[in-house]
Amino acid sequence: MTIPPGGTAHQLWAAADEALTEAAFCTGEFTEAERLFSEARTLAERDGDRETEALAVGGLGMTHHYRNIAKLIRRGRRRGADAACPGHLAGNR
Repeated sequence: MTIPPGGTAHQLWAAADEALTEAAFCTGEFTEAERLFSEARTLAERDGDRETEALAVGGLGMTHHYRNIAKLIRRGRRRGADAACPGHLAGNR
């Protein structure tokens, strides 16, 4: 998705959401999604667009979530208990 110069916070959020989907299910590269969600959040906050600000914050959370799943997979920890219980990974079970 191409964002025109001076694009809106919602356009940035939509591009970030698209980048997150690409990263989570294809490339594993989350930097662009995180950058776009952060820009969307900043712009939405500046403009008083609380709805898009909330969407961007949620997108940042999902970016961290998928990044952590990717780390677990790279480490070979794919069992349901590992994904469902982060404390288990740290030995806090």
